[in-house]
Amino acid sequence: MALKWRDKHRYRKYVWWLLVTCIALGRYVFRGETQTSFKIIRINMENAPLRRKAMETHLNGIEFESLRIPATDTHFVHKNRHLIDLNGSKLIDPVHAIPTWYYHIDNKYISKEVAVTISHLRAIQRAYQLDLAYALILEDDARISDRFLSSWNELIESAPDDWEML
Repeated sequence: MALKWRDKHRYRKYVWWLLVTCIALGRYVFRGETQTSFKIIRINMENAPLRRKAMETHLNGIEFESLRIPATDTHFVHKNRHLIDLNGSKLIDPVHAIPTWYYHIDNKYISKEVAVTISHLRAIQRAYQLDLAYALILEDDARISDRFLSSWNELIESAPDDWEML
């Protein structure tokens, strides 16, 4: 049986840190300004309005502002394959059920991985364009716990002075 891209096992085991990518742009480290220079940037596919609505509902009532970035899909990756610099890596689309990490040994990546990476890079670019000191980048199936929100300022304060990404 083939593993699905977002099955629970992979979500728990491998994807958590991809889903909750917390960045601070290296140009700024504003101690004590985390609420005024912080946004939640959520990544969502255009063809997933139910997931978008679920994420918006989840974030409703959270004190931080959020904005949506359209996710990159595999169609975009295939259409623009000649423009994407993979730095020597190969883009593949396997048809059999081998775990994706197995291909990484040979410096091969599937188009879904490249699409997810491009989506996250676009979110980081948007944070940079908005001149944010801090951004929490989430995919539309991530959820934020109350414990995380209450400890956000402490997390920022305890990070090294030269941190760029957690």
